[in-house]
Amino acid sequence: MFKFKPLVAAILTIASVQAMADGNSSTQTQSGGSGNTATVQQQAVAADNMADQVQVGSGNTADILQEDYASGNFATQAQTGDTNTAGITQSNSVSGNIAEQTQGGNLNAADIQQSVGASDNEAFQTQTGDGNNAFINQTADANLDSATQVQTGNDSIAYIFQTAGSQNLADQSQEGDGHIALVTQSGGILNQASQTQIGLSNTAASEQTDGESNLSFQTQSGNANTAIAVQISGGNNQSFQDQAGNGNDANTVQSGLGSNIAYLGQPGNDNVAQVTQAGESNELYFSQAGNGNDLNSAQTGDLNTVNGFSDGLDGLVVIAQNGSIHTVDVQQFTGSDNNLANIDQSGSEHIAKVLQDGSSNNAYVIQTNIGNNAFISQSGALNNATAIQN
Repeated sequence: MFKFKPLVAAILTIASVQAMADGNSSTQTQSGGSGNTATVQQQAVAADNMADQVQVGSGNTADILQEDYASGNFATQAQTGDTNTAGITQSNSVSGNIAEQTQGGNLNAADIQQSVGASDNEAFQTQTGDGNNAFINQTADANLDSATQVQTGNDSIAYIFQTAGSQNLADQSQEGDGHIALVTQSGGILNQASQTQIGLSNTAASEQTDGESNLSFQTQSGNANTAIAVQISGGNNQSFQDQAGNGNDANTVQSGLGSNIAYLGQPGNDNVAQVTQAGESNELYFSQAGNGNDLNSAQTGDLNTVNGFSDGLDGLVVIAQNGSIHTVDVQQFTGSDNNLANIDQSGSEHIAKVLQDGSSNNAYVIQTNIGNNAFISQSGALNNATAIQN
C-alpha cells in the first residue's frame, strides 16, 4: 500500500519522518489537480501524533504510517475526485488510535490496518461513488476495536477483519450498485457485526468463529440479495437476517453449546433460507412473506423451538429436530399454493403444528419416542396428510 516515491516533475511529494515521534503534528494539503502523492511517517514510540492529509483532484495517493508502541494517534485522509488510493497503518502495540478516511469519487480504494496488539482503536471509512473498495484490518489480539464503513453508490466492496480478540464492533452500510460486504471476527467473545445493504446486487457475509455471545445483524433491501452468517464453536450466538425483496437467499449456521437464536425474515420474491443450529436451547423464528419460498431448518440438540410462516405461493418447509422437548409451528397462508411441510422430530415430548391453506398441500410429521403431539390442518385442493408417532 505504501509508495515512497522520489520527487519528479508533475508529482508533489511531501514527507514527514519523525523518530521517537511523540506529540508531533503533520498537515498536508494538495489541491487542484494532477498526479498527487503524499506520505507521512511518525515512527518508533509514536504517541499522541496527528497526521492530516487532504487531496482534491487527479491521480491521488496518500499514505500514513504511525509505527511501534503507537497510542493516542489521530490520522485522517480526505480525497475528493479521480484515481484515489489511501493507506493508514498504525502498527505494533497500538491502542487508542483513530483513523478516518473519506473519498469522494472515481476509482476509490481505501485501506486501514491497526495491527498487532491493537485495542480500543477506531477506524472510519466513507466512500461516495464510482469503483469503491474499502478494507479495515484490526488484527492480532484486537480488543475493544470499532470499524465503520459507509459506501454510497457504484461498484462497492467492503471488508472488515477483526481477528483473535473480544468485544470488537464492525458496522457496514452500503447503498446502491454492486455491493459485497464481508465481516470476519475470529477467536473472541462478545463481538458484534452489523451489515446494511440497500439496492441492486447485494451480498453480505458475517463469520464469527470460536467465540461466545456473538451477534450478527444483516439487513438487505432490494434486488439479488444473499446473506450468510456463520457463528461456530461457541454458545449464546444470535443472528438476525432481514431481506426485503427480489432474489433472496439467506443462510445461518450456528454451532456449539448454548442458546442460539436466529430470526430470519425475507418478505418477498424468490426466497430460500437454510438454517442449521447445533447445540442446546436453539430457537428460530422464520418468516418468508410470499413468492418462491423454501426453508430447510435442522436443529440438533435440546429444547429447540421453530415457529413459522411462509405466506404463499411455492412454499416448502422441511424441519428436522434431534434432541428433546422440541416445538415446531409452521403456517403457510395468504393465498397459499404449492405447499409442503415435512417435519421430523426425534427424541421425546415434541410438539408439531402445521396449518396450510389452499392448493396442492402435503404435510408429513414423523415423531420418534414418547410424549409426542402432532396437529395438522389443511384446507382446499389436493390435500395429503401423514403423522407417524413411534
